[in-house]
Amino acid sequence: MNINELCKLVDGEIVFDGVVDDSIILCGVGPVEDSSEGLISFINSKEYESHVSKTKASCLITSRKFENVPCPQILVKDAYEAFAIASQQFFQVTHSRSGVSSKAFISESARVSERATLYPNVYIDEGATVDADAILYPGVFVGRNARVGEGSVLRANVVVEFDCVIGRYCL
Repeated sequence: MNINELCKLVDGEIVFDGVVDDSIILCGVGPVEDSSEGLISFINSKEYESHVSKTKASCLITSRKFENVPCPQILVKDAYEAFAIASQQFFQVTHSRSGVSSKAFISESARVSERATLYPNVYIDEGATVDADAILYPGVFVGRNARVGEGSVLRANVVVEFDCVIGRYCL
């Protein structure tokens, strides 16, 4: 994946004073203070701003423009979400099943996407929602009116309390 492809994936805008080199292949993610060529970093905290001008990352995902950055910045609405989406491109885990297990309980008033995966012993309470591409491992409980966002993965025995929301692409 190159920088332009990543920008489209996270619905961002590239900001850079130089020419964006599409030949640089992005191959992973790393912290802004300790990255190298080919890695993507992100910043959303004042704590790490001092590292921005010295980063060796090939691009930086951020919610606001920084000055004196040696690499292209991809400006996005939510840097955490964009970085999570980018990270999943490099750390894709295969899951042993897809679809809804016959041993999962889904309340009649719950809404579960046809593209969601529910393992055995998952419990989806009244009014709860499980969005597309979400994966819920055995023993997950999703409480009344709670929501599990698109692409999120909840490992075994996670409890999502009543009225809570798990965002998109959360691990």
